[in-house]
Amino acid sequence: MLPRIHQSNRTRLLNAAIYIGLLSLVFAQSASAQRYQVGDIVENFTLIDRNTNQPVSLHDMEGKIVFLEWFAYWCSFCQAGAGDIGPEIVDYYNDIGGNPAGIEVMHVGVNLQGGAESQTQSFATFYGISLVLNDFDRALANRFQDGGQPIFAIINGVDGSTSHDQWELLYTALGYGSLNAPIQTFRSVIDSVGVAAAAAPMITVQPASQSIESGRELELSVTVVSDPPATFQWKLNGENIPGATTNPLTIPNAQLANAGDYTVEVINDSGSILSEAATIELILGYTDSLIA
Repeated sequence: MLPRIHQSNRTRLLNAAIYIGLLSLVFAQSASAQRYQVGDIVENFTLIDRNTNQPVSLHDMEGKIVFLEWFAYWCSFCQAGAGDIGPEIVDYYNDIGGNPAGIEVMHVGVNLQGGAESQTQSFATFYGISLVLNDFDRALANRFQDGGQPIFAIINGVDGSTSHDQWELLYTALGYGSLNAPIQTFRSVIDSVGVAAAAAPMITVQPASQSIESGRELELSVTVVSDPPATFQWKLNGENIPGATTNPLTIPNAQLANAGDYTVEVINDSGSILSEAATIELILGYTDSLIA
């Protein structure tokens, strides 16, 4: 015959069971909350470069699209993934100069297997993975997926992107053989990152017309807004002045031949703009009048 449990003891046991259950639920929710979801901002992390033994952080890759690939050398799906990603992602974007917005794609292999240096090196060499970081305890991998390998993650490292926040997680997946058209999916995500198109230069202050005596210094200038920086080409009566590529333009000893209409073409990588004309009138100075 089973012993009777006093009502108060029974109540305490029930309360303890409820407490343990709630505590387990809190821990489970907490672990889940720590896992990144697409759209989250990935915190800066640091792993060790297995070749140099030096720390490498996520923020070291600023300005690039970061493609992380966790692997273990013995994993057949890791081998299949690495075999495709080398030519179809790494070489592909290197050959065309980045994604459609010209953003460099940074491929990073992340090694999950400790104590197997020669096998890991053979894997990295065979598949052409130039940068391999170590994540033996899966502390970083577990922020993206629950166990297993390969794991993939694509992160936007571009500040000022028109499409995504900097360090936003764009994509993550576990496994390779089960993915549907993985290379096309990876490329679609990478190609989605955009940057604001650089603007053509804008002139805010035009060059000013002047009337000066011959023999005096002539200076012409223009005020511009330009990002990236602009270059300048001054013109006299519509023709380029050789070597006149500074702003301001200075002619130390202006003569009658320097009279005319001056314009300047302001140029950057996104376009150019021509200034309004500044009419320069040269008046014979006292010395010149005597010679004449």
